[in-house]
Amino acid sequence: MTSGLKTWKAMKLLLINHFPLEGSGSGVYTRNLAKALVARGHEVQVLVPEYKSADTSGEGFITHTVLFEEMGVEKEPRAATALSFPFPCFTTHPRSHFTFYDMDQEQIDAYREAFRVRLSEILETFEAEVIHAGHVWVLADLVRETGRPYVITSHGTDLMGYRRDERYRKNAADAAAGACRIITISRQADADFQAVFGLAAKRRTLIYSGCDTGVFHKKTGSREDLLSDLGFQRPPRHVVCFAGKLVAFKGVDVLLAAAAGYEQSLEGQVATIIAGDGVLKPALMAQAEALGLKGIRFVGHQTQERLAELYSVSDVFAMPSRSEPFGLAALEAMACGLPVVGTSAGGLDDIITPEVGRLVPVDDPFALAEKIVEILSLDGPGKKEMRRRCVRYVETCFSWAATAELTEQVYLECVSDGRPKDNAGQQ
Repeated sequence: MTSGLKTWKAMKLLLINHFPLEGSGSGVYTRNLAKALVARGHEVQVLVPEYKSADTSGEGFITHTVLFEEMGVEKEPRAATALSFPFPCFTTHPRSHFTFYDMDQEQIDAYREAFRVRLSEILETFEAEVIHAGHVWVLADLVRETGRPYVITSHGTDLMGYRRDERYRKNAADAAAGACRIITISRQADADFQAVFGLAAKRRTLIYSGCDTGVFHKKTGSREDLLSDLGFQRPPRHVVCFAGKLVAFKGVDVLLAAAAGYEQSLEGQVATIIAGDGVLKPALMAQAEALGLKGIRFVGHQTQERLAELYSVSDVFAMPSRSEPFGLAALEAMACGLPVVGTSAGGLDDIITPEVGRLVPVDDPFALAEKIVEILSLDGPGKKEMRRRCVRYVETCFSWAATAELTEQVYLECVSDGRPKDNAGQQ
């Protein structure tokens, strides 16, 4: 082992998250981390909310669920053990627009109790040496109550929730104070966490998320067929795409304003595909109509496999976020050979370089349009070289194997050292 690293040992690890294993950045993070830890020889189990049981045995780990009621879907009567509301989220999720801020106290209490009971049941038979919670939030506080060593990854949306709803602040503060270590996912996310919780630097570790290149890589399918499936009678010369939640901090309204400019300068040769769902979708569709956009398509939530196909036939990925704790979608696009034009907001500043894309100021549709056109205007060899650089960059710098190894070191330090004795309540 490299000097300064703890000696490897196989561990029993429990990962717990507020979201299912697909449909959100932190859910995908949990799934990919679980798979990568299994590949490194650890025994892993996972606990997440769901609408039905989840079988991940083929991926090498066991998933336990707390069941919720999926509203607005025709199905069999819900299980007697399911909670009578959808699983809550911080902003939105493809399968739930119900937020933590919508919950009344009775629902909060039911949520906590359901996860407390399920967590207790798991730990009766699975002697987890470390528990890894996603988000500094309710579930991390329940993990604290177990007395087991635990780590928390702050994904940034938990900090948004902390600022928005004071009912959860004690849960979050207690969870942060008791953790062996807080993992943050970008320099901005680390600074934001410190500003909210004031936790000493030695209690935090910055580890960038990895990208699942087994899913996200250049596909060889027909460009014409995919675009035809998305409603284009004739394939446009250029394709700009976005994928993510349709919420205010993602800045899709800025992309639509930019599209009004680049549609005009490229004279009808460009399409803009918006993949994702969220509470702002009706307003964004109305904005696109008001702007007279001709090449816009709102295609809704797409599976990861379908997104990889979309990225493979597109020319630029746009990420006009007003705030972005990390920006996993940018990595996934680059892994498929797609250059990214994003804002200098949060984590995007860490991962977008001039070799693989462009950065523009937040809320500046003119700069966004200019840089999109700049990349679209590259000659053939220039485009191919940038695409190759994108793929190499992700494979070299953002593999899940590397992320899992760094995370494993945090676990080993927790097991061998325990929580630092001098940091209780340390600011």
